[in-house]
Amino acid sequence: MNLTSMCKSAALALVISSGATTAPAAAQSAGDGVEMERIVIAMPNGKRIIRYVPRTTKTGGSNTGSNNDSNPGVRPPSDDDGGGGDDSGDGLFTPTDVPDDLARQVARWLDLYRSGSMEADINGDGQLTPTDYTALLSYLRGNGNTGAGGGGAGVGNDDGGDDGGDDSGDDGDNGGGDDDDDDGTNNSTEGWTELSPVSGSRVIYVSSSEGDDSNDGLSAATPVRSLSRGMSKLRDGQPDWLLFKRGDTFSGSFGRFEFSGQSADAPMVISAYGEGERPKIRTGTSPAFNLTGNTERKHIAIMSLDMQPGSGHPAGGIRVVTGAVEDLLIEDCYLKEYAVNILVQADRDDTMENIRIRRNILLDAMGLTHSQAIYASHIEGLTIEGNIIDRNGWDHRVGRSDATIFAHNCYIQRSVFGLVFKDNVVMRASSHGLQARMGGIIEGNVFYQNPMSIMFGNEGVKDNEYAVEGRIKHNVILEGVDINSSLVRGDGIVIQHTASVEVTDNILSKNLNDPGSAYGISIDGPDTAPVRNALISNNIIHDWDLAFRVHDYNAVDVTFRDNVLYHSDDDKPLIKHRRRQTVGNVEYLNNHYLRGGDQDWFQLGSSEIDLPEWRTDYARHAQQLDSPFFDGSRTLDTYARSIGLSGVDALIAEMRDMRKGDWDERFTPEAISAYFREGFMVVGVTN
Repeated sequence: MNLTSMCKSAALALVISSGATTAPAAAQSAGDGVEMERIVIAMPNGKRIIRYVPRTTKTGGSNTGSNNDSNPGVRPPSDDDGGGGDDSGDGLFTPTDVPDDLARQVARWLDLYRSGSMEADINGDGQLTPTDYTALLSYLRGNGNTGAGGGGAGVGNDDGGDDGGDDSGDDGDNGGGDDDDDDGTNNSTEGWTELSPVSGSRVIYVSSSEGDDSNDGLSAATPVRSLSRGMSKLRDGQPDWLLFKRGDTFSGSFGRFEFSGQSADAPMVISAYGEGERPKIRTGTSPAFNLTGNTERKHIAIMSLDMQPGSGHPAGGIRVVTGAVEDLLIEDCYLKEYAVNILVQADRDDTMENIRIRRNILLDAMGLTHSQAIYASHIEGLTIEGNIIDRNGWDHRVGRSDATIFAHNCYIQRSVFGLVFKDNVVMRASSHGLQARMGGIIEGNVFYQNPMSIMFGNEGVKDNEYAVEGRIKHNVILEGVDINSSLVRGDGIVIQHTASVEVTDNILSKNLNDPGSAYGISIDGPDTAPVRNALISNNIIHDWDLAFRVHDYNAVDVTFRDNVLYHSDDDKPLIKHRRRQTVGNVEYLNNHYLRGGDQDWFQLGSSEIDLPEWRTDYARHAQQLDSPFFDGSRTLDTYARSIGLSGVDALIAEMRDMRKGDWDERFTPEAISAYFREGFMVVGVTN
């Protein structure tokens, strides 16, 4: 695993000072007169950690084969000029482009831990366990003392021997504080879109418990009672606000919504006021919002509403079927059990622009063969960010028997340009967690128990299909499953028809279905829709039925480097080319392998080959791990238990109940990803 990525995932700041010096006597650990290097690490809380480590000389050449996002086409050096990694003999996979300071901090601790030295007892509990590594990262993030053993690996508190002037930061308490409770709940405004009424805004208050439709509705003390009465007071083209009292319940829908705001800085806002749970809008058999027709609508924000049908599964919760919409924000809403919870669909001649779907809870869409949490088409600029998206496209009350290949958590059509899909939790879809037919940026998400987590690109069989571009980066993909008993899936990432794509720094762990056709990363599609300019690097694929597959003649220009492929006991190959002739279209560099069972770890057509033959004929610098990860037993269930919950079901229940003012950072992709990146750090010795 690339330690640059690992250090980034630990949220370490950049080093602000580094240079050769002779350390003070108290700081020397390699004998008097040894040339030491002074390392200064700037922490997020303003504090600086100062350490002295022996200056070392790297072996080998520069590692142009390691991860370099800015230049994915760079190739590694030849065998006789040093190879792609650090060959210093410490057994740690450390590409030479890793900053010396951060790599050495972690590498020193790993050496101590592997040797059984109690100096690696970072948390001071008298034992060497994975919690010591967690404690190490905790301190490097600036979270305070590591415990009695804190100085062992060179990352404890600054002592009196360090230069006093360099400890200029504060002690980790920023004074002003924030609104985060100890349990992780975030009541602050950070991460939310902050809007305020502007000059000329009419603010209308609606309360089913305290209002009267004879009131003027212009203050919280004089609210109107009904949704329809509140709607009647809105003015088209004005920066008006329609606010519903939190905790109240309203019957009816917003119907055909014909209003625009004034501008991007002065939108029309439909939202909530007061404290507590979102106001509940029970829409009966109709969509909550229905934006149709040719009337232009712009600058609309729909925020902090709980929208559910009263009966059945109406066609859409928020239904936008027109190209005459621009600048629409949907944030902090709860939508459940519509046929499609959010439907944004224009047409070929009239596309929508600038649609943002942020931090919503989108659950249990059902009722149609093509039910989805989000369906999008014909859009220029679509951002889907920070949402909890769970169990859409099938009826959980009858099991997965009604799940289909057409129903997904998120179905983004080939006519959507400029997709950004980031920081979402995407769970338990009927079929795809995300189908991104036009590519885009897919970054920082957690996918859990989806039959296919990410499909990127399209089959190239329709007139309006293009070779796509984008990146799939820093995602955590867990526990692939089947659609149902007769539709076997369990795939992690499927790539097809690309002009350029980077698949980097992802973790894929465990498919749960019976071994059959579950692929961690698969290059798929017909040879008429080739995958070109694909960089697949620094990914970890753990206990997936088949880690990496090239399906047919569709891989044209692919680099597969610095990945870790591990399976505990399966006899399936780690890499499979269905057509032996295609192996030359993929450049394999610096990858690490380990698998139980026999030694035939690779399959080319009908032939199985072992690691030595693979290394000699096809894969420079291929290496075998003797043991894989720091803690490869981690699952979403163990994460839930690590934060005090009873298990994964309790975790999902908490996620489904989040809202602004009660947004628990422990349930977000950032926290979950950090847990898995700690566990899946590579510690095995390579050979």
